[in-house]
Parts: sequence; C-alpha cells; structure tokens
Amino acid sequence: MSLTIVSVSASNWVPLKAEYALDPYIQLYTTELTTTDGYRVYNQNIFNDPKDTAMNRETALYLSGPQNLLGFLYDIGKSNIYTGGYVTMIVEDSVEGTLYLSVNSDNNLYLDASATAALYIRTIVNSDNSLTFFTSDNKLITRSTNEPIMLTLEEPLTPSQKFRQQFNYTLFSGDDVAFSTKPATSKRYWGYKTTGPMAYILRANGFIPNDDSDPINKYLFNMPNFQDVIRYRNAGLSTEHTWVNYNGSLADKTGNKNVTLNEKVTVATQHLMDTPYHMADQVEETFEINIANLKSVMTEKHTHNKISE
Repeated sequence: MSLTIVSVSASNWVPLKAEYALDPYIQLYTTELTTTDGYRVYNQNIFNDPKDTAMNRETALYLSGPQNLLGFLYDIGKSNIYTGGYVTMIVEDSVEGTLYLSVNSDNNLYLDASATAALYIRTIVNSDNSLTFFTSDNKLITRSTNEPIMLTLEEPLTPSQKFRQQFNYTLFSGDDVAFSTKPATSKRYWGYKTTGPMAYILRANGFIPNDDSDPINKYLFNMPNFQDVIRYRNAGLSTEHTWVNYNGSLADKTGNKNVTLNEKVTVATQHLMDTPYHMADQVEETFEINIANLKSVMTEKHTHNKISE
C-alpha cells in the first residue's frame, strides 16, 4: 500500500476567523498561527474557555466561559463624519510659530509647521481617567517599549499591552496639557527638543522639572477646548459591560446583609455566539458571528466570578 502525501497548499484546508456582523467598527482580537507543518489557523479570544456547542439549522451555537467584553473585542471608532470628535493638537514655538502634531515617514510623531499635515485626534476617556488618542485613520498613539521611548501610530494592542496606548495628563493654565505614560510609578512625559537631529520629534523622554533647569526639552501641548474634549462621549461601544455590582466583601461576607458599602465587585458575563456556518467566505477566510449577553454570574463551582481590573 503506497502512501500519498498531499502538500498543505493542495489540501482542502481553509482557516476561518470570526467577524462581528452587525458593526464594522467592532473588531475581535485575532492572532494568526502557523503549525510546523505549514497549516494556518486563527486564535481568537472570544472562543477561549468553551463551555458548550451545538448545531441547528445550519447554525453553530457556541457558549463561552465568563469573560470581560473588552477582553475579546475592541472598538476601532467610527469615521469622523459621524462622531465630530476630532481635534488637532498644537504647540506655540517662539521661533517657528504654530506647530501641529503630525506623523513622519518613519511613523514617529513630530511637530510640523503646515496645518495640512496635522493629525486629527479623537480622544477617548478610559475608566481610570487616562486618555486614548485615535487618529482619523483609526490608529492609536502608542509608546514604544525600547529606549528612546518613541511615540508612533499603531493598531489597537492586546489587553495586556493596551496601557501603551493610554496616557495620563496634567492640565496647566488654559488648554496647555502635559501627557505622561503609564504606569504612574514609571511615568515619562511627552517631550521634544527644538535643536539637534531629533528636533521637534516627540519622545516620552523624561520629567517636567520644578524650575527652568531643563530648557532644552519642551513638555506642554495645547489641545483647543481640552476640557470639553475630555467630557465628550462618543456614541459607540460601552465599556460598562458587567451585569452585577456588589457592595460588600464577597470573600468574607461582611457587609452583605446591610447597606455598608465596602468594595465594588464586577462580575464577568458569559456570551452566546451564533453563526450561519454555511455562509462562510472562504476567499476572505471569514465567517459572520453574532454575540448575545447572558446573565451568568456564577462559576461552575457556584462561586462569584470576579474580573481583576
């Protein structure tokens, strides 16, 4: 008996990844993997920790374990024609005049004298009051991981790395603002120099001095109507995706029988996915998925499931 070996390219194997059908701006966290023998597959957070599956009328049903909504999807924002939340960021330079935050050919943020080069930024206020900056092409201002810490435009990062796309701020007089990286224990401020080979290129390069001992680096930026911008709430994905808030300590049961407020605990939610699998697009390697929330607040051990922020 002879053994016929079929190459991966000739095999009837098409990897598929789920896409949320009802909103093109909602994206699922997806990683493409390749096996040692050449097969490609997609790993998506939404399908992790499965609890049950079923098939009915050419539809696949899938029950996930308890998850935080933003652990498996993210919102890339709507186009500026719908949101109206885009603004520019500027600095007033004593020599160059008004400079606009822009991006150069190396994908580094820098300051440009031309208003036509300005980035239009949509500011998102996160749950911890830090800020995330979307640009008009739905990329985010991101700090690098290596020295010198550069500021670039990147696609949304994974949950474990999203802190690199979140920035704290310090408001000075008027709309002058200084932006710093997270975490707060090792924060670095956005800054730029006006001389040298890195002139007007932004880096997260240090700390704002208490006096004028560091005149080379400039740290203040101006975002017109800043306080109105950070109060602006864009329509779209809500990050408040927990079914129950418990006031009281679940661990030792204190405060559960009275109105004493102790800790606020959020409970993860299970999700039911359904997809008409016969409508999969083998060319684009996608299939549509719908997501329903289920009010499941208990784990399989009948204990409360707590999401760590």
